[in-house]
Amino acid sequence: MGQIGLSLIVPLVAAAAVGAGLFGIVAILSPRTFRSIATFARRGIDTGRWLAWLDKSVDVDKFILRHARVFGLVTLAGILFAVWLIL
Repeated sequence: MGQIGLSLIVPLVAAAAVGAGLFGIVAILSPRTFRSIATFARRGIDTGRWLAWLDKSVDVDKFILRHARVFGLVTLAGILFAVWLIL
């Protein structure tokens, strides 16, 4: 990967880390707000009959919403680990 690829990937990784960090902080501080965001963001994608085997509903929301603070802490720990690896 050349210099242009690196110059594109670093800001994208940084933006993803910031976004994930914000979700982690919301999950820790306000599980109710996190639940409403998760409910709003839940969207189904119709993949058609060609990819019907992929069109299965996996309900991880019950587990994550019940353990929002733990999810937030794990998310932040993962971000810190990723930043530590990059630096």
